[in-house]
Amino acid sequence: MVTPDDCYVVANNIEMPRIEDEELEDLPFKRLEYSWIVGEEQDIIREVAGSKGMATDLHLTCGSFDPELGRLRIPLTDAEIGTIRC
Repeated sequence: MVTPDDCYVVANNIEMPRIEDEELEDLPFKRLEYSWIVGEEQDIIREVAGSKGMATDLHLTCGSFDPELGRLRIPLTDAEIGTIRC
């Protein structure tokens, strides 16, 4: 999650240690960890986003975004995949 002020990694307490070891190393992300049993990631994200809301391509109920953004996440066609495949 990226805000104008900070960058965050939001993950459950089971995945956070692995993500830290394999992905983050010394990157300056703030860790926002939640219990995998409770699944409170939406609450954490809403709290960080605040009243300004947020845009996401995940299935979270944190707010809406301009429908034009949805068009940016369109799967590649077979021809496009063939063009970029090595």
